[in-house]
Amino acid sequence: MNSLNINNISLKIGPDKILNNISFSINKGSIHALIGDNGAGKTSLIRLILGLIPVNMGEIVTDDGIKIEEYRKNIGSVIDSIVPDMKSSCLTYLHNVCYMLGINDAGYEKNLLEKVGLSNVKNKPIGKLSYGMKKRLMIACALSGKPQLLVLDEPFNGIDSKGMNEMRLLLQKLRTEGVTILITSHIISELLKVADVYTIIQKGNIVDTISMKNLYQTKYPKIIVRPIDISKFVCLINEKYSDCYFSTSSDDTITIFNMTREEYMKIFDNVTVKKIEQETMNEEDVLLWKMNCMQT
Repeated sequence: MNSLNINNISLKIGPDKILNNISFSINKGSIHALIGDNGAGKTSLIRLILGLIPVNMGEIVTDDGIKIEEYRKNIGSVIDSIVPDMKSSCLTYLHNVCYMLGINDAGYEKNLLEKVGLSNVKNKPIGKLSYGMKKRLMIACALSGKPQLLVLDEPFNGIDSKGMNEMRLLLQKLRTEGVTILITSHIISELLKVADVYTIIQKGNIVDTISMKNLYQTKYPKIIVRPIDISKFVCLINEKYSDCYFSTSSDDTITIFNMTREEYMKIFDNVTVKKIEQETMNEEDVLLWKMNCMQT
């Protein structure tokens, strides 16, 4: 696979503009995360890539000019709407998927189950698997056609910490084997452990595309305040600096992102607080701040 380029894609459904002239590239051999709030346009973009919605405005094309309509044979996908036969065993279900693709190789099917860590439950009914195991089975099915690009919509949803760790290890293994992965998730802390590149989409617009390397090198300040009355301080922020992004914590502190101590003092100079400190935003802070404060 060469890079897959999303070029000037727009989408309207009725009077509503879902995607607004968005462009970015998914590089070969990368895990590319697509992040944004619910309703940002992530799922609509995935549906366009998979052919569930026709591309009418803009184009999706590889570096060597292959259009998405032809390239889709090289894409495997797992979306939450897929519901497998719960009475079937893992091996039988995967066999049926492979058979529909013209593959009749028992060894290949067993290797796929081993790849996703399900060899020890191959004869177990799907209905008795954990949610994380079911998702890994769906990934095995998506891999059965030997895709160059694997599209995963919210693979971390509904699985426990053990399942998340197994999913991360699987994604990292697939990347080392040359599979390019486009992944969506609202669990940014998990994405930070696997993704190479992040494209942030909000209200149908691309806010930013940033590599993990650049994200680590990005340094923005944040102010941590412990106010005397947290609810009154929140009201004060909304009154004096409504454009800022902030969060509250269980220890009664408020974090104001991308703000220096000097900037804080200019705005809140007369406000008495128990504590005020300046720190550096971590990678998750930066992505959340971009999602909330850099909308185009």
